[in-house]
Amino acid sequence: WYKDLVKTILTRENTINGRLYSEDPTIMAWDLLNEPRCDGCPEGTVSNWFNEMAEYVKSLDTNHMVTTGEEGMYADPANPGNPGPWAAKEGQDFIADHSSPDIDFSTMHSWIDNWNTVNEDFQRKFLQTRIDDSTNVLKKPVILEEWGKWVNETAGSTQAEREQYMGIVFEEVKTLMSQPNSPLQGSMFWQWYLDGQEAAPTEGGGGGLY
Repeated sequence: WYKDLVKTILTRENTINGRLYSEDPTIMAWDLLNEPRCDGCPEGTVSNWFNEMAEYVKSLDTNHMVTTGEEGMYADPANPGNPGPWAAKEGQDFIADHSSPDIDFSTMHSWIDNWNTVNEDFQRKFLQTRIDDSTNVLKKPVILEEWGKWVNETAGSTQAEREQYMGIVFEEVKTLMSQPNSPLQGSMFWQWYLDGQEAAPTEGGGGGLY
């Protein structure tokens, strides 16, 4: 089913400009799956899936980069870059999942509220561990592909706190990207609303959590 979906997308012709998606230069890269998890699965289940599907995408599209789309958890529960021991049980393994030669860069998503780790030291450590591993082990670029900070008055998460933590991340990203040969190539916060646009009901409508 997944391969059928991929083939349908990559071979689709854009009815406006006549381009196949596999040949469209305005597309930067393909995420294989958004935040895949496999709680309780045998070791290697997720990384093996990534290896197979990355190779399949590249067999149909040699023009675009491919990456995982994962949060970047570690399989080792003692890894200081994990938001807690639970993260090691989610089936992800940042190193193994990005090791395929068909994976062009690594990804990380940072959601400190979701993980109950609203802590400045952890936020910096989260970025640094994955940057270090992308540099020294994977030898690939890395993107902070998705991140943000709740505004939830009920939970005591305020706009001021959002601005504080977003400032921390932007400052850290700028510093890390300015280092010679840094693998960090950018960040994409979640998310931007136009005036009048509202969040989904699951996020409370209005400005939403994010």
